[in-house]
Amino acid sequence: MESRPILSICIVSYNRREELKKIVDKLLENSDSTNIEIIVSDDGSTDGTVEQMNEYVRKYKTLKFYTRNVALGAIKNWMAALLMGSGKYVMTLNDRDTIETDNLNDLVEILSSNNDIVAGYCDPFLQDNSIKYYEGIEILFKVAYRSLHPSGYFFERDRLGELPCMQENLKYLIKENVGYWPHDFAIAECFDKGRVLFYKKRLVVKSNNEYIATHRSGVDASSVENIWFSPKQRLEQLTRIIKHIQTLEIDQVKKRFLINKVVYRQLRYATIIYASYRENKYECQHYGLETKKISKEEMKIIVTDFKNEYIKYLNLAHFDWTYKVITKIICDCYSFVLMVKGLL
Repeated sequence: MESRPILSICIVSYNRREELKKIVDKLLENSDSTNIEIIVSDDGSTDGTVEQMNEYVRKYKTLKFYTRNVALGAIKNWMAALLMGSGKYVMTLNDRDTIETDNLNDLVEILSSNNDIVAGYCDPFLQDNSIKYYEGIEILFKVAYRSLHPSGYFFERDRLGELPCMQENLKYLIKENVGYWPHDFAIAECFDKGRVLFYKKRLVVKSNNEYIATHRSGVDASSVENIWFSPKQRLEQLTRIIKHIQTLEIDQVKKRFLINKVVYRQLRYATIIYASYRENKYECQHYGLETKKISKEEMKIIVTDFKNEYIKYLNLAHFDWTYKVITKIICDCYSFVLMVKGLL
């Protein structure tokens, strides 16, 4: 009987044949075939990806390739790809990103020697060579609901399929329920099941600015409100997160503190982070937008609209008056912070 691989690297792909080939070649050449499995979940590519990967599968036993005639879309494909892996742990990787294999065996060693790790994230941005573990309620406060880049999330495979967000044919993993961050909800549901690892050594690497600028996104950018980093999308994501927090088995005091933290975080994303994206020429080219500096007046409108629309949601969802009071306090305090920074 063949032993189970420690880690399945699950690559989601759509019409990026050359980028996919580079990732797969690197993994095949530089990883331990006994501990690493490579999964490619193709969402109906028409650029020769299918033919190329079928040829690879005939040569390499550690590679498994799945394709479909009807596309799932990126969000469902991310999570469906993870369920295709047979490793003890399964990690998601976008086909436009890559892995620096020098630290891959290090991660595998950590995962193989710590049976209480249920999930984790390999940070493609803040790579300070550190390793951190979180457990219990701190997973919800420090790891979950952060809207992180999808490449680098990993989960204990057997436990993943049992999480509530993965039940009933992934019905919870559609944009109306999870936005662009299904991994956030899965990580949150692991909070009482073991430790979560935050891996900040150089492993997962996001595509560079030049690539981003020269490859247009498939997201409908006819209106900036359709794009994931817009204030409107951040507000909608906040309401999805609040609904999910309500399903968690934690006491009401912790729920209140967690909701307040998420409100502040999403408000920051809707203002400072949004402004940084609008000034980033590479991201704007990727989405077909003109670069723009957000004025103080626009920033004020964003904060006011965010506060008013969120309070409207609280009223419709029948939250008690204390949530609305705290929301006003959070938004007013945040406005003061923006004013001090000269942004409002």
